[in-house]
Amino acid sequence: MKYTYRFYLLLLATTLIGTSNLWGQASSDAYRNVQNGVTGTARTKAIGGAAGAIGADAGAVYTNPAGLALLSRSTFGIGMDFGKDNSSVTTGDQTIGRTLGLSALNNISYFSRGYHIPTNGDNYLKLNYGISYGREYNYKRDYEMNSFAPRFSITDLISGKANYLGLGKEAYIRTKTYDPFQSNVNPMVALALNGDIIEFAEVKDNATGNIISQGYNTKFNDKETLIPWKIRSSNLNVSERGHRNYTDFTLGMNLNDRYFFGAALRLGTMTYSRASMLREDFDDRKDNNNSYLEYGTSLDVTGSSIALNLGFLMAISDYGRIGISYLTPQYAQYKELYSGTVASWHNGIKNPKNRYYTFPTDEYRSEYGMITPGKLTVSAMAFLSKYGMVSYDFQYRNLGHSKILLSGAGVSGVSDFIKEDYGAELTHRVGLEVRPINWLSLRTGYAYTGNPLKSEPLKKEAEGGLDYEYPASGMIADFILPRSYQAITGGIGFNIGRSTTLDLAYVHEIRKERAYPFTGWTDPKDPEKSFIAVKGGDLKETRGSFVANLTFRF
Repeated sequence: MKYTYRFYLLLLATTLIGTSNLWGQASSDAYRNVQNGVTGTARTKAIGGAAGAIGADAGAVYTNPAGLALLSRSTFGIGMDFGKDNSSVTTGDQTIGRTLGLSALNNISYFSRGYHIPTNGDNYLKLNYGISYGREYNYKRDYEMNSFAPRFSITDLISGKANYLGLGKEAYIRTKTYDPFQSNVNPMVALALNGDIIEFAEVKDNATGNIISQGYNTKFNDKETLIPWKIRSSNLNVSERGHRNYTDFTLGMNLNDRYFFGAALRLGTMTYSRASMLREDFDDRKDNNNSYLEYGTSLDVTGSSIALNLGFLMAISDYGRIGISYLTPQYAQYKELYSGTVASWHNGIKNPKNRYYTFPTDEYRSEYGMITPGKLTVSAMAFLSKYGMVSYDFQYRNLGHSKILLSGAGVSGVSDFIKEDYGAELTHRVGLEVRPINWLSLRTGYAYTGNPLKSEPLKKEAEGGLDYEYPASGMIADFILPRSYQAITGGIGFNIGRSTTLDLAYVHEIRKERAYPFTGWTDPKDPEKSFIAVKGGDLKETRGSFVANLTFRF
């Protein structure tokens, strides 16, 4: 039933291509645009991010703004982090790894002391205010994957798509400045046809001259048989850059040193870019050269968002605190810039001078809005007498609640794909802080986030490969599917005199995903029949980073 439902969604999407820029966005936006790790100051990161009930720290206030109301003195803090990212992809028995350096201004904050508010009776009321800025996520990474003798070429997928859409070649217009996003066509087909890696072929009756059949085929075949050449190997290279930052304007209220309330206006910014190149080498031979194709795309994204973060904490006598916070769905607005290029060497062309062909597109622009899902956090903290504390945070959000909004067209049909593919994302964080002496704190923590995918074919690849269709993002064919995230952390804190704290932390993060050069595809008329099945690679991203924070109290 799920496959049939998806077929109807694909039919709906096909009817909306021209009016809503549908092919410029995809389900992957629901994951990419809200990706998270362990966020916050060195102290927060050292305890695995489990700071929601601890408060009195910029990282804790990021999770639960009620923590601001625990401060009795004004504070100013600043933090930096640096480290490295290693991303490796394993296909079969081969693993390819890439390493990059990382560094950033992690956070900067100012929080006021509590101001007493006159009240009637015996109630005690204080108000705090503050502003904080921080790095929410760093997208920087490179990865590469090889596949040996894959069953299908990207041209098999694209020519199949072209035949399904049933448009004549004149619809794709061979011109560099042609904009497929505004022309009722699939941008992948437009790039491939203009790039001369698929072709429109007609078969005529020799006796009558009438056309017997016509359609799109891969160009990488023997012209006499039209049987596609076997692929010797394929190689995918992807480079990602960018980050998401936040600025919080926070108010906190302390009632009788027992109940704490907080609210923050969160303004977010996003800068993201990616470039990918898929090369396929075919198993033909002429003049000691193999035919090959290179399918490349690039994407640049800028955006901003707004949301409210609401929090509550309650002291449980002298034993600890419990708390709850809710980050409302964020409204975000994005601008995207696409471009693509195709290059090929084709031994089937008789003239050696014409065997190499390249086609770069113009730059295509797209704007869209997005409502990201809200996030609920439940926290608890228990004091270990005067020697420290143990803390736990549970976070819940449902990525299936993400919605893509297109200008003048309302909610995009892509939102239906998101709802079908993604579900609940659950995160557990636990932390421990021990103070053997007054001026020294020792910390450790752990965080784990499960797989937010709910579609069974996407959660676990079938033995023959992924044949379930995952919609492309514009011309971008390759994609990743989430699997899990975990972080093991530790750190140390020093009280320097009565007004300064130095916190240091080390964060070891492991993110597991599944990478694909392009999607699988089933027969639109018979969703149980597989047309194309694609084997993915296990993408393992390991990050090690050091974080340092200075906090001044006055």
